[in-house]
Order: sequence, then structure tokens, then C-alpha cells
Amino acid sequence: MTSRWNALDSRSVKVAGQSEAVALEQAQRSGATSQSQASPSTCANPSTPHVNLHAKLRSRERALKSGRTGTCVAFESQSTDTFFFRPALRLEQRNAPDLQFRSALPLSNREQHVRRVSRAVIAPVGPRPIVKMKSALALFALPAFTYAQQLCGQFESHSAFGFYVNNNEWGAAAGKGEQCTYVDNIKKDGVAWHTDWIWSGGDYNVKSYPYSGRELPTKPLVSNITRLPTRAQWQYNGNNVRANVAYDLFTAADPNHSGSSGDYELMVWVGNLGNVHPIGESRGTVTIDGRKWELFVGNNGAMKVFSFVAPSKVEDFDSDILPFFDHMTQKYNFPAKKQHLITFQFGTEPFTGTNAKFDVWYWNGEVH
Repeated sequence: MTSRWNALDSRSVKVAGQSEAVALEQAQRSGATSQSQASPSTCANPSTPHVNLHAKLRSRERALKSGRTGTCVAFESQSTDTFFFRPALRLEQRNAPDLQFRSALPLSNREQHVRRVSRAVIAPVGPRPIVKMKSALALFALPAFTYAQQLCGQFESHSAFGFYVNNNEWGAAAGKGEQCTYVDNIKKDGVAWHTDWIWSGGDYNVKSYPYSGRELPTKPLVSNITRLPTRAQWQYNGNNVRANVAYDLFTAADPNHSGSSGDYELMVWVGNLGNVHPIGESRGTVTIDGRKWELFVGNNGAMKVFSFVAPSKVEDFDSDILPFFDHMTQKYNFPAKKQHLITFQFGTEPFTGTNAKFDVWYWNGEVH
């Protein structure tokens, strides 16, 4: 059996798929050990007597509604068959929004198919489990939760609290693959989301730009902006991933310009996986807000593009975007007094790769 998951913090882990929740439901119905009855060491001791189960796929709602809050479950599969899941299981804890469940990567058929799950153990929750699975053994805390928003349509999006998330497969025709994006949490102070994708072909073509963005009811002149504070915490996993992780800001003389392009484009690359190349030519290294960046300047049709590329990954970027505009104004005559900010976005541009998972644990961007 193949599966991938990692603990996020002391209260959150990834889950391989839906069948575990079904197994939990059946275990509880069969009178499995409750939280108060199990010993504290049960989670760490897989030799504890198991409850024999034959997990069958049922509706998510029925399986998940029966989950017992605060219960730790260890699942062990005796099958070496591969599990295939549609990437629809993404949940969040109401009182601890950083706790997230997710399914495995979407495969080409996007079908749910579980060959066999044979045994389960129910035990009390302890500290975050750190398990390297050779077989399908996973431990997780099962809290109260709600479904996350799933976005699998080409331009499907979701918005709330002044933020929006878009699956945005704008370049999908340049290759083959699929992608789904999930909104894990949106609050007034930020958004958490992730995207799973597989893309091949068109090695030098961007396939998509799944992103989170700040809604801009008014489109201020860049010269009138005093700050663009932002923070992005992210992580990328996958095989042979070629992609960037970047901010994307469009500006235009017309405040009603479409949000899909602009007169100018500012990109701030905080990640470059697989050594992909920005539009334009290198203009050397510049220092912005105490950090070094390689600047690329070029054109995408009629749009002038400025790309500031970090020399290494910045997985926790806490800074201000305005100094990048200041540099463009001072060194390249960017007309800040005539350009309106049209978009303020953060996401990833995939080129090619498999089993790719891009997690944005937190993103916020503000315009002052």
C-alpha cells in the first residue's frame, strides 16, 4: 500500500484517505475501546489487540459524522495494494483550524477505490505522532470538523472575509494532467489552502496558477499606497516538481482593467523548484528590504514583467511588497502615479511534476 502523510503540529496530521474514517465508524459500532478505557500507551503500541474490520466505502457524511472527538486511531493494512482516492477529503477543526485532514494525490481517473483495510486500534490522544510508514500505519487525532471547500473546476474559486482562492488552470492546454485546490480555512486575518497536481508535457509552459488573493473593492494608485504587508508560510512536496512559488501583482492605468493581466506585472518568487526560469533577462542582484534577489525584466505581450527571484526557498516570508514597487519606480521608471493596483495574489505556477502537494499553511496580504 502506498500513502503519504506528515504531522503539521501537535494537533494536526494528514490522513491517507476516507477508508480510515469508515473503519473508525465500524470500530465504534462494534464496541471498540473508548478514550476513557484505553491505556495511554495504546497509540505507541501497535501490538494492542485489534478490532477486526472490513472497511467498505460509504458516503463521507455517514462515516465522518460518527467520529468521536479526541480519539486517536491507529490503522494497519495487511494489503500491499495501492489505494486510489479522489482528492475530496479535506477537513478542518472548528476550534483548532490548523488541524487538517487530506486525501492522497488525485490520480488520472479520480476514482475512489480501496482494496482492503483490515485492522484498527482505538486509543486516547497523545502528543503528535511521528511515524515513518513502511506499511499503512497512521495515527491521527479525530476532532470536530467541517468539510473544506474543494475547487477542481478549471477556474473554480471561493471567497470569504475579503480573500479568495482560485484553482486557475489557465495553461492546462499546454500539457496533460489534473489539479484540485482546497480552501482549508478562511478568517478575517488570513487564509490556509493547498493544491494537489500532476502535470506533464509542455516542459517550458506554465500549466496553472492556483492562488489566494486579496479582494480589492477599490483599485488604489500605487503611489498612494503606504504599505503592502504580507506573510506566507508554505511547503512543497512531490516528485520531479518544476514550479515556482510567487506573489503576482498586476497594475494598470485603467482601474477597471481585467484581473487576468495588466500594463505591468510584479512577481516576487519565494520559491524556485526545478530551476524554472522567469520571463525576461537577468538584470543582476538587488537588495530589497534586507534580502537579496535576482531581478528579471521582460515582456509578456504588451505587459512589462518584473520578477524578483530569491536565491533559495523562503518558506516563511514575512515582509512588505511595496519596496519592490519602489525599486521599479526608482530604477526602471515605473509610473506609480498612473498605475492602479489590480491584483494582490500568492500561489504557485506548476510546469511539470507528479505527486505534487503545495501547502499554504497561512497567507495574508493587506493594502494600506
